[in-house]
Amino acid sequence: MSPTCCGFSAFSNRLLWREDVHLALPATHPLAAEPSVDVRRLADELLLVGSVEYDSMAARLLLDACYSVGVKPRITTALPHQEVRLALVAAGFGIAVLPASNQSLVTAIGITSRPLTPPLVMTIAAVWPATGLVPSAQHFIKVARSFETGPRIDGGAGL
Repeated sequence: MSPTCCGFSAFSNRLLWREDVHLALPATHPLAAEPSVDVRRLADELLLVGSVEYDSMAARLLLDACYSVGVKPRITTALPHQEVRLALVAAGFGIAVLPASNQSLVTAIGITSRPLTPPLVMTIAAVWPATGLVPSAQHFIKVARSFETGPRIDGGAGL
C-alpha cells in the first residue's frame, strides 16, 4: 500500500486474526469423504469464484496454491454473491472456497466444508491513517483482536 494513499502520509496497522481457508463441496462429492483436500486433486474441478479479476483473499490463496503445484482449476463465470456460489455448490455445479468461520453457512444445505492440504491461512489485519482512529473504530479493533488471543480459526467451535 502506498505511504501517501488517500491523502494520508502514513498508516498504522494491526494483526486482527488468522483463519484457515476451506473448500465447500457438495456433500455427495467424492472429495467430501476426505478429511482434507490436497490442492493437486483440484485439476478437474469447476471452481466457482466471485470475480476473475478480484476475488476474496481465500480464493486468491487457493488459486496461488494450485498454480504453485501446476494445477489450473477450471474457473466458472464470475458469481459475485457467495450465496449464489454456495447454492450452485449444493446443487452439484462446482466447488467454492470460503473462510473456515463461514462453514456454519453450509452445513444445513448439503455442502461439506473441508480444510486444504497444504493448509491455507489468511491473515486478517486492519489498516488506518496514522493520525488515529475514532472511538468506534478503536472498539472494533479491540473486539476483532480478541480473535487473535485464541487459537487460529480452523472451523471448530468458538465462532
